[in-house]
Amino acid sequence: GPGQAPLPGPWRVAALSDGRFRGTSPMLRAAETRMGPTALLAQDGVEVLVASIRQQPIHREVFTHIGVDLASRAIVALKSSAHFRAGFQEIAEQVIVCLAPGANLEDPGCFAFAKIRPGVRLRPAPG
Repeated sequence: GPGQAPLPGPWRVAALSDGRFRGTSPMLRAAETRMGPTALLAQDGVEVLVASIRQQPIHREVFTHIGVDLASRAIVALKSSAHFRAGFQEIAEQVIVCLAPGANLEDPGCFAFAKIRPGVRLRPAPG
């Protein structure tokens, strides 16, 4: 995104895909997903999946369709705000939500509201 520097290379192309698959998560189950040409890049033990069409990683098939075995990974990081939970929550030992720079912040409490009623909750209720 704007203001972000590219990661230095070189990166090895570990796998390529047309980015088409049918997902199995409860959200949009069996719907065809089209991420466009997709590549799995590797460098120094880190793998990064990049796709030509931006979308929420709702399904595990985002990774498995290109040959990534999620069960063999100690850490899986996603750039997603909420929709990832449909397909990944049940296999995660722990979910860590991170704040990232940008116009759409994950934590509404970080916005500088000027005219908001007293008592309006700015964050999800503790669950």
